[in-house]
Amino acid sequence: MLGHLVLLAAAVWAGAWLLPLPGGPAPLSPAAPSPASAPAAPPSAGPSWPVVRLGDVLWEARTVQYLLNAHGHHVAVTGTVDEATVTAVQGFQSARGLDPDGRVGPRTWPRLVATVRAGDRGDAVTALQALLTNAGHPTAATGSFTTDTEDVLRAFQTAHGMAATGIAEPPVWLAVMGSQQPRLHG
Repeated sequence: MLGHLVLLAAAVWAGAWLLPLPGGPAPLSPAAPSPASAPAAPPSAGPSWPVVRLGDVLWEARTVQYLLNAHGHHVAVTGTVDEATVTAVQGFQSARGLDPDGRVGPRTWPRLVATVRAGDRGDAVTALQALLTNAGHPTAATGSFTTDTEDVLRAFQTAHGMAATGIAEPPVWLAVMGSQQPRLHG
């Protein structure tokens, strides 16, 4: 009986129809929920941009630091979001008409990530290569977008149901970031 209730609860939550269970009640009949009783939409299953702030460490900090450097806001790539990184983030945000709060979140990331492709060089490529490696798709973090990097990126895109373009645009960056190890705060 408890198993039937669990199945019923899961089906109702997911909005699914139940077939009659052996020896159980008839299937649920469709009924339009009233606006007041309609369940909220389930949260998006896709990744979301992380919020990176003072004290954050490891891949988030390195990625922000590499990308700031790629945009001409030079900071040391230390793997820790320090005061210098926050100041550089604020400068980047101000230059792009964003609220200069020093945090890199869903409004800042799409402007901070850079579209990179075969033949590109620099800190944005290094950031992508490091993220791909940490996401289980190893590639050398050389700063040169070689055919090897392109092949690894295409493999990542295929493995995540994306078009295998070999080009890292904001949706690809988001997917790669969503595949990283859990966040750590210092």
